Amino acid sequence: MAFVLLDHFSMMSFTGAVDALVTTNLMTSNTVYEVVVVAAQDRSVLSDLGIGIEADVALSAFDLNQYQVDTLIVCGGLRKASAHAYSANEVKTGR
Repeated sequence: MAFVLLDHFSMMSFTGAVDALVTTNLMTSNTVYEVVVVAAQDRSVLSDLGIGIEADVALSAFDLNQYQVDTLIVCGGLRKASAHAYSANEVKTGR
């Protein structure tokens, strides 16, 4: 399963979906879902919360056959990222 992240993608939608897949893998004796994160442009993508995600591969180099992907989910968002990326402390404290 591949997730294509667009600029300012919804972090909540992306992490919620990935968490469900990872949890399924943890509850079974074998890996049911393999997750590949694809960036629409560069390998680093900024979410709607201003948090950067490093993708496994850029879309320009992504090959469905190489990664054996049968499902492709595109994560976008309507909000623009904040003026700056948040530090870990800002995320924890909300300040």
